[in-house]
Amino acid sequence: VSNAKFAAYKNNYYLPIAYLVDSELETWGTPGYMDNWKLENGSDPFVLQADYFDKATGMGNPFRRLEISYVTYSNCSPFMEDLSASSFYYEKTTKDVDGNASFYINTEKAGNVYIYFDVTGASSGNLTITTPKGTWSHSADQNCILDLGYLNANETAQITVPFEANSGNVTMLVYTMNNKVFNKGYNKLSENQMLVEEFDDTYIKGRFTAEEDGLLYTSIPFDHGWTVKIDGEKVSDLDIVRLGQALLAVKVKEGNHTIEFDYSVGGFKIGAAITLFTLFAIGFYLLMKRYIKAISKKLLPSFESADNSFDEYIFISEVKKPSAEIKPVVVKPIAEKYNGYIPPKKEIISPESFRPVTKEIIVPPETENE
Repeated sequence: VSNAKFAAYKNNYYLPIAYLVDSELETWGTPGYMDNWKLENGSDPFVLQADYFDKATGMGNPFRRLEISYVTYSNCSPFMEDLSASSFYYEKTTKDVDGNASFYINTEKAGNVYIYFDVTGASSGNLTITTPKGTWSHSADQNCILDLGYLNANETAQITVPFEANSGNVTMLVYTMNNKVFNKGYNKLSENQMLVEEFDDTYIKGRFTAEEDGLLYTSIPFDHGWTVKIDGEKVSDLDIVRLGQALLAVKVKEGNHTIEFDYSVGGFKIGAAITLFTLFAIGFYLLMKRYIKAISKKLLPSFESADNSFDEYIFISEVKKPSAEIKPVVVKPIAEKYNGYIPPKKEIISPESFRPVTKEIIVPPETENE
C-alpha cells in the first residue's frame, strides 16, 4: 500500500550466527544440569538465562529481581505466602464465580522490567498489564516471560491475573536488567564473533580468531546431518557439542581459523546408494531380457503357412513312440482345418523344445497321415 506507515527499529545488541564463549558453557542445559536447576530454583527461567550469560561471558548475573510491592484481590482470599515468594496459593471466597489478583510493582531505578508468570486454572482468561505507557493483555494459560517495557524510577506496573478454578497456584517473578553487566558481556561476545564469508541453505563458511581454547556457539539447531571442518579438517564428533540439548556448538583451539558447516539429510548417502543399485538392477534386467529375446529368435525355427499369415503357433505334444528327431506340426486355423477339433491346451515353446527328443507330434485322426 503506497500510503502505509511502518516503524523500523535498529537492534543495538546484534550477534551473528556464531560467536566464541567460555568452555564452561558446555555443561549448561544438560539433563543433569536441568534437574539441579529445577530442584534449586523452582524453574525460575531468569536464573537459567543468567547462568547461561555468566558461563558464556564470565561477567556475572545481568538480572536483578524486583519485589512485588502489594497485591489486591477480587473474590479471592489473601495469599498466605510472603510477597517475596515466587509462587502463591489462591482460593476463591465464592466458588464458581470469577476472581483475580492484581500484582503491583514499583520501580526504584529506571530500566526494562520483565515478568514470568504461570497460572493453574486459567484456561481462557487474559492477563491484563498496565503501565504508564498503556494497557494490554496476554493469554493467561500461556506461561512465558513478558517484557513490560522501560519504566522510569518510581513508576508502577500492574499485572492482573484471572482465576477460573476455585483454587490453584500462581507464579509471579519480576526482574529488571543490570545494564552495566549486560553491556560488558555483550561487548565480549561481539568482539569474538564469527565473520560469515559464504552461506546458503545447507552450507556456511566463516572465519574467527580465538584468543584461547573455547567453544564456538552457534544458533544452528543441532542435527547429526551437519559436518564441521576447521581449516579443512573434519571435526571429531567428540568435539561437537549439543548445547542446551538444542543447539550446535564446536570445541575450538586458540588461533585464527576458517570453519565450514555442511549439511546433508540423514540417510541421504545410503538412500542414494540404494537408488543407484536399483537403477542398475533394472537396467541389467532390461538388457538381459533383450539379450535372451534375441538369442531365442536365433534358436527358434521359422514357421510359415501357405499364406504367411500365422499370428500364433499351436503345438500338440503327446508321446506316441520313440523315434528320431522330429519337426513340429503347425496347426492354423484349428476349427477350419480340422473340422472343429481344438487341442486341449496351448504350449509356449522354449528353445529347449527343439533339441533332439524322443517325441512325436500327434495331430487329429483325420490328418494323422499328412
